[in-house]
Amino acid sequence: MLKHVRNLGLRIGEFDSPNFDTKEIAASLDILHKYFGTDSSSIRPHPNEDIIRDEIRSIAPKIATLADTLIETLESSHSGIFIPKFKLDTFDVETRKFVLYALTLCMGHPSATDQVDNRIIWDIKARDELLQPNHIPTYSEHANEAELHTDTQYHPEPERYLILYFIRQANCGGGASILRDFNSIKQNMRQSAEGAWAVDYLEKTNLPFQVPTSFTSNRRSDSVEVTIAPIFGTFPSIRYRRDTLKRGLQARTEYDTSETRYAVNLLERELQNTELLVKNTCHSDGFLMLNNHEALHGRELFTDRDRYAVRIRISNKNINAGVA
Repeated sequence: MLKHVRNLGLRIGEFDSPNFDTKEIAASLDILHKYFGTDSSSIRPHPNEDIIRDEIRSIAPKIATLADTLIETLESSHSGIFIPKFKLDTFDVETRKFVLYALTLCMGHPSATDQVDNRIIWDIKARDELLQPNHIPTYSEHANEAELHTDTQYHPEPERYLILYFIRQANCGGGASILRDFNSIKQNMRQSAEGAWAVDYLEKTNLPFQVPTSFTSNRRSDSVEVTIAPIFGTFPSIRYRRDTLKRGLQARTEYDTSETRYAVNLLERELQNTELLVKNTCHSDGFLMLNNHEALHGRELFTDRDRYAVRIRISNKNINAGVA
C-alpha cells in the first residue's frame, strides 16, 4: 500500500503509492457521472454525500484503502506526505479530477472552496486577469512566492486536510513547495525567553484574519470579512497567513497592539529559518497531502504561466451542511 521512502524533515516524508485499478476507476466514474455529470467543475457538495461515499467504498476498495492509509499517516507519524509519481498521468485530466474527488470523498468531507460557486475542485493557475488594485488575491491566483501559511486560516473551522495534485509542473525551474511542521516552529521558538513568551501570547490572543476577495460571500473587493482566532490553538494547532492577518489588523485596529506586532515578528523570524524548512519540487503527476491543522506550506515563485495544479480540501466533519 503506502510505502515510506524517506524523511524530508520533521514529520514530512516522501512516500510511494500503488497503481490505481482501472476497473475501480471506471466503476467510480460511472457512479460520479450519475450524480454530477461528466464535467468535474460541476462537483459541488451533494445532499447524498454519505450515500455516494458508501457506493465508492463498495466498488473501489483499493481507493478507499489508500484514502484510509493517507489519513492514518497524517494522524500519527507525519503532517506532510509527498508522492513524486501518483500514477494518474495515463488518464485524461477530467478522469484524474474525478478520481481525486473519489479519493478525498473516502477520506471525509471534501469542502466547497468558495462561497459563491461552491466548487470543490479548485484549479491553481496564475490568474493575471483577477489581479486588480482592490482585489485581495489568494495564493492560488498568482505566480509570486506563496509564504508559509495554513489554508483557510480565515475560516472559523479550517479544513483538517488538503491535497495538491500537479497536472503540469512549472518548466521554469520555480514553483517548488516549501513546508514546516508546527512542532518544529514552537519547539524552536521556546528555546529563547522571548520566543517562549511569543508562543504563549499567540496561544491566548485572538487575532483577525481577513477573508480573500474570491472567498467572501459576495466576492466584492469593497467587502471586508474577518475571522477572529488565535494563531496557536488545539483544533487547529496552528492557523497563519501573514498577509491576511496584516489586512485583518488594518481592518480591526483594536487588535493591532505593540505586543501583537512583536509576537508576530518573532514568529515571522522563526519562519525565515531555512535550516528547518522542507523544500521539494512536485513534478507533473506529483501529489502532496497535508494535515492543514499541523503543517504550514508555501511555494517559491514561478514564471511559467502554464503551471497547473488542482487542490481539494477535506474536513473531518461535515462543514458543507446546508450548502447546495
